[in-house]
Amino acid sequence: MVRLTLTPSVAERRAYNGALACLHLALALACGFVPAVPDIPLGTPVPVWGDDECDPGPLCTVVGPPVLLASLGVRALAFFFFAATALAHAVYSSRAEEYARLVQERRMWWRWAEYAVTVPPMLLIIAALNGLTLDAPLLQTATLGSAAQLFGLAAEEAAARGDVGSALRRHALGYPVVAAALLPVAVSLGELPGSGAPSFVPLIIATQGIFFISFGAVQTYTLARLRADLDTGAAQLTYARADTVYLFLSLACKATLGASLVLAASQLDDAGTA
Repeated sequence: MVRLTLTPSVAERRAYNGALACLHLALALACGFVPAVPDIPLGTPVPVWGDDECDPGPLCTVVGPPVLLASLGVRALAFFFFAATALAHAVYSSRAEEYARLVQERRMWWRWAEYAVTVPPMLLIIAALNGLTLDAPLLQTATLGSAAQLFGLAAEEAAARGDVGSALRRHALGYPVVAAALLPVAVSLGELPGSGAPSFVPLIIATQGIFFISFGAVQTYTLARLRADLDTGAAQLTYARADTVYLFLSLACKATLGASLVLAASQLDDAGTA
């Protein structure tokens, strides 16, 4: 019988990840059954000098035809997001012994590789549904979100070597990158009160913002107590518990995003047929 515990055995960790793989596969397949949502058309910010559109100043930015991306398909992004997560957990489950060894060594780099792949579509969905329809800023947000995972990996590598100071510095360097990635979403917060935004917008911002920050908070906690854990020999136990918390946070983050997307698809579909 599988127990819900923060220190699962190899068999229990295999079962955890197997269940998560099935759940995320179901979410990926469910993307084909939500109401049809038209692709979101995008534009490219173009600087203009001395044009009538720049009244009263000589320089402004206008939205021109798309150069990098013509549109964003929310359902396609959601399918990729959930399918990539399902594949990652399927690998974790099928290679549970190696997964457990990496956790034992405190070097579970597979997780950071998964996040580097799945964070960009998540941020694209959040930013686009919040009204950002410029291709260059969207790509910058996605790229920064992926790059931020490298700081988590670098911090973990230093922590595994017992270099606490370097681990904390590398971890801290990731926060400005994450802040830059989330900046378009943060800007939209100021526009929400009284804007008439549909209900899925604050739901996406609140749930994904909380869970996204929670991943960093778990690593912060793990690194903050690393020096004491190294002295007492508890570093591996703390890391193993943190790894299990990451699994639960991933489930909560992606399940709530899935619910938000269903709500978004329904409301956008109703608006399009009204």
